[in-house]
Amino acid sequence: MVPQSWWKKLSELGDPTLLTVGALALFMHLWLHGDRRAVAWHWAMAFGLCISLTVASKAFGYVVGGGARTTLIHSPSGHVAIATTFYGACAMYLMRGYGRILRIGVVTITAIFVCMLAGSRIALNTHNLPEIGVALIIGALCLGVFGLQLKRSPPSTDRRQLVALLLLLVVARFARVDGEAIIAYGTSSMANISSTAANPAFVEAIRREK
Repeated sequence: MVPQSWWKKLSELGDPTLLTVGALALFMHLWLHGDRRAVAWHWAMAFGLCISLTVASKAFGYVVGGGARTTLIHSPSGHVAIATTFYGACAMYLMRGYGRILRIGVVTITAIFVCMLAGSRIALNTHNLPEIGVALIIGALCLGVFGLQLKRSPPSTDRRQLVALLLLLVVARFARVDGEAIIAYGTSSMANISSTAANPAFVEAIRREK
């Protein structure tokens, strides 16, 4: 049996804060090279879409469930959605220009890693299978957006971004900030504010104040 500590360490590699720092590092590297600014925008578009869809799906699940885990899909995994987009897009970008066999190998390894990370979220009892499925769909959709745009850009042979990316990921990893908890707190707070504002008693109290 795999120990919980191992699953936890694997799961931390999908932390939204960790990967957002990495995404910013890659964006800055691409942006600083004028000939790759188009790719930088494509990367920002795909990653931003992933964040937006993840937050929206969590907010929707929270509103439908009334803040409690009463529905089958209550909170799609931000770890899995963002990790799928981040690691998948990095593999797609860095493998351009290489042979078909190498590309297939890297894509396969990346897919296995993402699936293991998704399994860690289930093993830690933080998400169920349907929530993981929704997260994978979000990630795959964002990868599709990035892949379509990436075809229009010339391949790069510069791999220096890997060094900066890994260093920043290590720094963020040791910061131990749970980005998904922040997302969940933010969406629940917004949902609570919305439900309070729609409460007839609250509306009447505001009317009386006027």
